[in-house]
Amino acid sequence: MKLTYNQVHEAAQMESEGVEVWALAKLFNVHDRKMRKYLRVYYKYGKSFWSRYPTELEHGGHEHSDDDEPPSEIVRYP
Repeated sequence: MKLTYNQVHEAAQMESEGVEVWALAKLFNVHDRKMRKYLRVYYKYGKSFWSRYPTELEHGGHEHSDDDEPPSEIVRYP
């Protein structure tokens, strides 16, 4: 089962209120390792993880723009 951005956002809010990850996993019907993964990428990439071009957040927050544009410069390696 793939969790949506809104579900993971809600789970992150609940975690910050003190709900443990294993309990979140039960509430959202996923394995606790999967929930940890979703929370990790939520904090690292924000909403862009669910877009076509995920990018790391520079400020360490959860908010990210809704841009679905490719990077302006693509580096190609031989």
